[in-house]
Amino acid sequence: MSKIRIITIDFWNTLYDSSNGDERNAERNAVIAHSCQRLGYDVSAEKINDTDKRVRNYYKLIWEEEQRTPTSDELVQAFWSFLDLTPDNRAVKDLLYIFSESVLRHPPKLLPNAYEVLSRLSTQYRLGLISDTAFSPGNVLRKLMQQDKVAKLFSQFSFSDETGAAKPHEQAFRPVLEAFAAH
Repeated sequence: MSKIRIITIDFWNTLYDSSNGDERNAERNAVIAHSCQRLGYDVSAEKINDTDKRVRNYYKLIWEEEQRTPTSDELVQAFWSFLDLTPDNRAVKDLLYIFSESVLRHPPKLLPNAYEVLSRLSTQYRLGLISDTAFSPGNVLRKLMQQDKVAKLFSQFSFSDETGAAKPHEQAFRPVLEAFAAH
């Protein structure tokens, strides 16, 4: 019988809940509305909400058909395209920042007892985090984990925007497993 040496954890709804999602969405949509207004486009809140749904469907389609998650940049570009707006580098850059970093301004909550359990587990096992991403890339989710002092409990990380593959594709797991195998 083999001994367990490694435990992998997911980010969403395993380590963190999905709280403050409405606030993150509202912030993203407000910046889109502001960008449109600044550029002289008359885009209603209803159209922005409908476009948000289209972008989420686009995400789901890519995830299911290609077994990857679109990057934050792809999602922003899709939003802009679905609104049928002429590309504007500044607006896209502003949106990318808001889409990516809104999880830091409106953070989800660390699940109850997660820190305590991970602290205990990390003394006996090597911990790896393997997670799909969406609007916030892995480098931003790491910042959130660092703020909450849980990042230090993990030896390895694998985020879908960095691997180019979503779970359950084997490439999503490979970086963590190969890093652990090397040590």
